[in-house]
Formats: sequence, C-alpha cells, structure tokens
Amino acid sequence: MRSRDIVTDGHTSWTKICKLVHKHQKQLPFELHSLYRLWLLTRPVQPDEDVLTPHDLPKRLCEGRGPVKQGLTLPYPSGPHWNNLVSNKAAQKSYAHGLHEDDIEEDQTYYARLAFERNMLI
Repeated sequence: MRSRDIVTDGHTSWTKICKLVHKHQKQLPFELHSLYRLWLLTRPVQPDEDVLTPHDLPKRLCEGRGPVKQGLTLPYPSGPHWNNLVSNKAAQKSYAHGLHEDDIEEDQTYYARLAFERNMLI
C-alpha cells in the first residue's frame, strides 16, 4: 500500500472518499469523480494490487450516498492511463463503453440487494 492509497471502511460514501483523495494534491475535483471510478476499474494493475470490478464500485452506489464496501484499496489517480483519460475524450468513451454491460448487470444486482435489505428491515 502506498502512502496516498485509501482503504475503505464500509461507512464512507464515494463522494467523501473522492474528497479525501482530492485533499492530497488537489487533483480530483468533483467533475472528475466518475472518471476516477472509470480509471480504478480499467487501470493496469501491478502483481501486488487487487483488481477492482464494477461489483466493488457499482455505478449507482458511486452516484448516490451509500457507503462503499469495506476493505477496498483505492490508489491515488496517476500515471499514463489517468493522464490519457483526463485529456482524451475518445479514450474515456472507449473505456466507458467496455464497462457499460458490466454496469447494467451491476445495477440490476445492486437494486435487487437493496430491495432485499429493505424487506429484511420490515
């Protein structure tokens, strides 16, 4: 784990996590929060790092206020892939298109889990 990495605690929302990331070097303003998720899901991963999937960071969760699941290590956005995504709209669309089907499936799973949890409270 690097010094700027954030390990999620299961109680913090995506927006709050992004604000914590932004505190380091002021490189993650609000308008880049969704791009940060895209980068986390598509970045090259080192052998000692965990691969993040749409299951780990559901799009609906990252657009809402719910807590991100516990134990995820989220690195600070940097490197050639991050720079390419920030500066190249075509690259953003290309990577986002690849995640689209996973996001649809993940949305369905997320809403099913949410409905189940709500029914458990009744």
